[in-house]
Amino acid sequence: ERGDAVAERDALERLLPLAAPGAEAADVLDRLAAARDRAGDLGGALEAAAQARAIGPTRARLEASLALARRAGDAATVAALLAERARAAATAGDAAGATDAWLERARLLAASPAQALAALAEARAVSPGDPAVLRAQAALGEKAGDARLALGCLRALLAGFPEDAAELEVRAARAALQAGEIPAAKDHAERALGRGVAGAAEVLDEILARSGDDAARADVLSRLGRHVEAARLLERHGDPAGAAAALERA
Repeated sequence: ERGDAVAERDALERLLPLAAPGAEAADVLDRLAAARDRAGDLGGALEAAAQARAIGPTRARLEASLALARRAGDAATVAALLAERARAAATAGDAAGATDAWLERARLLAASPAQALAALAEARAVSPGDPAVLRAQAALGEKAGDARLALGCLRALLAGFPEDAAELEVRAARAALQAGEIPAAKDHAERALGRGVAGAAEVLDEILARSGDDAARADVLSRLGRHVEAARLLERHGDPAGAAAALERA
């Protein structure tokens, strides 16, 4: 069978220069791509498929090229083709298809945050309130150190009252702190603490330390069982009775 594919490939390669430019040549290239694939030449198949697509771009040719690129493990080509697929889907009014393609491209380009963020921005432009897009943007924003992007996405997610709202509040508190929005960071952390989220008290303590609110920080330290530190803060704050009570709990 492979020998037949090799023979077909060779015949099509001889036929290609004789084909009329345009649709006929594109058809020969389609057949050549398939023959090269069956003959075990994925790289050659990709090349022929790309040439056919350049002559006559169609959705079927795009999908064929994408399938070949996936099998070849060519991540760069897959990423490029996903962008092409996303744009084609958006043009056709397929917002879900476009969004999925941009999300997959972003995952493939995770090692290049700028490119991944650009793909996610495209996805959000197509589907502004899509939770999957917002979560991906928030996670990548946190990883890339873009606190404002992360915070904006987390707030958008929280507006939808998701099941993991408490955990998102902690992340929003950290992002707001990094963005220099101390009052907002405190609000997020207090909501998380009220819901008993692990790590919320530590984040709130860090926020209060930056804000200089010793009395509130002492209360948080007491909740964490750090009564001696709470006593020191209360004493510094001019509350010897509160400091003594904290020491009694130590």
